[in-house]
Amino acid sequence: MLNVVVVELLLGILIGPQVLGIAHMGPSLNLLSTFGLAFLFFLAGNEVEIERVRGRPSELGALGWVISLAIALAFGSVLHASGLVLTTIYVAVALTATSMGTLVPVLGDSDDLDTRFGAYVLAAASAGEIGPIIAISILFANGGHHRTAAGLLLVFAIIAMALAVMAKTYRQDRIERVMRQTMYRSGQFALRSAIFLLVAMVYLADRFGLNIILGAFAAGVVLGLVGGPHEKEQIYVKLESIGFGVFIPIFFITTGITFNLDAAVSTAGLVRLPLFLALFLVVRGLPALLIYRRDLDDADRTPFALYSATTLPLVVAITSLAVAQGEMRSATAASLVGAAMVSVLLFPPIALLRRQRSRALVAEQERAAVESPAV
Repeated sequence: MLNVVVVELLLGILIGPQVLGIAHMGPSLNLLSTFGLAFLFFLAGNEVEIERVRGRPSELGALGWVISLAIALAFGSVLHASGLVLTTIYVAVALTATSMGTLVPVLGDSDDLDTRFGAYVLAAASAGEIGPIIAISILFANGGHHRTAAGLLLVFAIIAMALAVMAKTYRQDRIERVMRQTMYRSGQFALRSAIFLLVAMVYLADRFGLNIILGAFAAGVVLGLVGGPHEKEQIYVKLESIGFGVFIPIFFITTGITFNLDAAVSTAGLVRLPLFLALFLVVRGLPALLIYRRDLDDADRTPFALYSATTLPLVVAITSLAVAQGEMRSATAASLVGAAMVSVLLFPPIALLRRQRSRALVAEQERAAVESPAV
């Protein structure tokens, strides 16, 4: 089954100026697209479950992302020297991204979400979202003055952490009661408060000269710390309905409208796409072979590498921002997005198949051990 994001991108390409010419970008679509982008990372931040991945999984996830960035910078330098890309860092950051939103339902359907393997995948995916978001916030802040951006990022992080501590510790029982009482009434206090938090954090990030993605993601993380499990689930369902039902599809469709189809299907584009697809797998998959030897079985490391290399939303966001800032050619962006689309279509099914075969083999070995006569 086609991933819904891929369908939305293809729909945008189809109705865009390069195919049917029905839709064209304008101020209204740009505004809605920006809000869709913010909502996408608001929900992504809300999906980060710190308690589930804390400890060893999060430590290895962070270390794995740093190794991925080093590998990506090395390959990016080669691509830049050969003239295939305009700059190194933006392509490198895009290559280190992982799509948690794609992986969570896959892990849930395969009953891996609450397993030890699932915890390591979620931790790696969290690092593959948080790392690139912080990186692009610095890269795109204050006209590229990275030292100033790093300082502002630190101040913003302190504010976000203070809000997170307040959300986790301040009158949780009262907050949960108010959320329950207003969840299904016309006042919708909990939902309105969540939207207000999103707008406030996006505004704060923008005022600091940081990218709005960071503000939206931080707002999602803070919101995820408020209330009990039942209240969190209920508010997330409502936000998910608004986000994926209205605003987020607009972002992906408008990305398809601006997609450089001619460059993607050109001879050079058809060479770049499989190259970037292979680089996604190498950059995000290689750490699985380097640092997870003591924590994952040999049979689990290949599915883990494939899941880690699955990406799309962040690549779309990074390439869109880089092209707008003149830091990436539209042809390079088209190839990166195309490779990311293939990754969500190809990598999770292969990983799931390898994981099922591994489980079947283990079950068969255990059954044989039980049935064999004791010596």
